Amino acid sequence: MATPQTQLVVVIPAAARDDAADTVASVLHYGGPATVAVVQDDTGGDLAHLADGRRVHVRQARGPARGVGGSLWAKLAETYAWALAELDPAIVMKLDADALMTGPGLGDLAAARFAADPALGMLGSYAIGPDGGERDWRPAAIAIRAPAGLRGLRVPALWRRTRAVLAAARRHGYTDGEHVLGAASLISADALRAVQRHGWLEPGAFARSRMPEDWIFPLTVVAAGYRIADFGGPGQPLGVRWRG
Repeated sequence: MATPQTQLVVVIPAAARDDAADTVASVLHYGGPATVAVVQDDTGGDLAHLADGRRVHVRQARGPARGVGGSLWAKLAETYAWALAELDPAIVMKLDADALMTGPGLGDLAAARFAADPALGMLGSYAIGPDGGERDWRPAAIAIRAPAGLRGLRVPALWRRTRAVLAAARRHGYTDGEHVLGAASLISADALRAVQRHGWLEPGAFARSRMPEDWIFPLTVVAAGYRIADFGGPGQPLGVRWRG
């Protein structure tokens, strides 16, 4: 992996009622000088005051109306593409606004994992949960197959794209439904640029999908030829859990 200008870019999507200030403060405190925070402001401009021009950028969310699924995916995809072009990161991390960075060295640990295995493209709470139990991907598998089936024909362009991406991912060993929890996940810039080269960061690619963004990004990372690995099991750096 080439030496970048910025080791870690932390993208924080924030909507109304999110207290992004604490999350940004934690990233600045523990992230180190090679970490930059990018607040994706979906409040209409209420978070502009968090920008400092150097280590914190605030960008107005661009994409469909507020929400999750394809809407959030479209906004994150646009922000990731901007970060790749403007900040030259080694790693892009997505961190929810209700999460915190609670200790130093995350960027170094992630960079070492990616450097040790060039085929690795994404890290997070993956096959093993924080308590050591196996995560259940079956609900995601059912939902991911749906837009590639007959129901997906209601949106033909999305149907064709989903089928093509799912087929490519399966060729690379994808298990239907595999994903990392979106609360805190990391993608190497190499993998993200590969996703971009395939056109899977284009604003309209999955904007109409009902799948959550933390199912779409892992699917495209594997389809682009990369693997996913655990970074959130016992003794590992992340501590995230789906609260239901």
